[in-house]
Order: sequence, then C-alpha cells, then structure tokens
Amino acid sequence: MWPHSTSLLFRVALTAPAVFEFTAPSSADRHRDALAVFHDTLPSDSSISRIPDHEIGAHLYEAIARFLDDLGVPRGLKAVGYTHNDIDALVTGTLPQRRVLDLAPGIGDVAGEDGREYLTRIIERSMEY
Repeated sequence: MWPHSTSLLFRVALTAPAVFEFTAPSSADRHRDALAVFHDTLPSDSSISRIPDHEIGAHLYEAIARFLDDLGVPRGLKAVGYTHNDIDALVTGTLPQRRVLDLAPGIGDVAGEDGREYLTRIIERSMEY
C-alpha cells in the first residue's frame, strides 16, 4: 500500500470523476462550467450548452478521466492496490469528511442519513474507470 500522504492524494484524484458525476445533479450549470474548462471553451459553446442537465455528470466524468490519464494517474483505486474488500473501510474513513455530500443539496441534508450509501456508490464507481 502507498504511504499515507500519497495514498490520500491518489484517493482524492482517483475518486474525482465519480464525485463530480455524483454531484452534477445538485448544480448542472456549475458542472457545465467545469466541463467547459476541460474542453477549453465557454459554457455557451453549443458542444457544452446542448448537453442535457441529466447527462452533464457523465460528460464531466469522462473529461476528468481523460485529464487524469494525460497526467499519468492510475485508472481507479484498484490500480493503486485497493480492492472491493476495502470499500467499507474507505467509506468509514470518509464519513467524517462529509464535504462531498454536504456540497450536494438534497443529498447531504437527508435527515437520518449518514451518507454511507452515497459514499459507497462513489467509491465503487471509483474502483476502476
């Protein structure tokens, strides 16, 4: 396994595509702005503006994945030694850092939910891409 600081950096980078795919429904316009940056254009460009809100997360996921590929970042948590057996521990370690959930209105504020279900889906989606 990687040293802690490197491991944390990789976990953040390797979960980024899935995180932004997950948060896209909370603010499609902000995610469209981010996608425009990755495409070196403006959000008003028809290649960005014509993407339906419900698809913007998938497009941003792909753009971030390509960006990470260009940087030589491994393709998913599995590529740096994590397995599906690690998902529960990764979720448990992430729960106190609820930033992902708290930034997604309608998700982070669900009464009685600790976010485990949502974080599990994000980490599962981040295992390989």
